[in-house]
Amino acid sequence: MAEQTLTLGKVTTGCKFDERKAGVRYIEITRTKQHLLSPSMKLINWYKNSKQGKEERERYVKAFIKELQSDIDCKKYLEHLAKSKEDICLVCYERERPYTFCHRHIIHKIIKLLRYGWEWKDIWETIEILGAEAGYKEVK
Repeated sequence: MAEQTLTLGKVTTGCKFDERKAGVRYIEITRTKQHLLSPSMKLINWYKNSKQGKEERERYVKAFIKELQSDIDCKKYLEHLAKSKEDICLVCYERERPYTFCHRHIIHKIIKLLRYGWEWKDIWETIEILGAEAGYKEVK
């Protein structure tokens, strides 16, 4: 019997105003779209009204992880995206350029870890250890 390989699509992040590419599924994970993978308005407002320093970013990541952990539909959707053969781009709106700290980078990291077969417990711990760094795009 021939071994089957699953070809997964690319997962990237982008800004609402970036140029769109053909063949890519853009998923706007913003609160205004009330997307399942967006942080709560309470968390967004708290962060926007904070100093937005490293300590506040650490707190934001921990709070966002708790929101994601408590939603079974969110976990199922993340697992679905991790298995996707489509090229997807997680899109959010950032006022500042270059696009700095954002929850879409956290979601991106979670999907990548799921693709590597990580267990949820290990994913949550890793994202929490990364802390504020989890909210930044990886440097290639």
